[in-house]
Amino acid sequence: DIDSRTQLKEVWSAQPKYLLDVYCDWLPESLHAQVRSLWPPVPSVLKK
Repeated sequence: DIDSRTQLKEVWSAQPKYLLDVYCDWLPESLHAQVRSLWPPVPSVLKK
């Protein structure tokens, strides 16, 4: 289980698409492509 921002960043570093599909389920389909292009929502996550 992930219970901190630090752990979430670590997971996103290893699995950048983590939670993307679940998040998109809450959004209109018209926004999915835009969200996918910006995911993960913390840009510095992948720039360790």
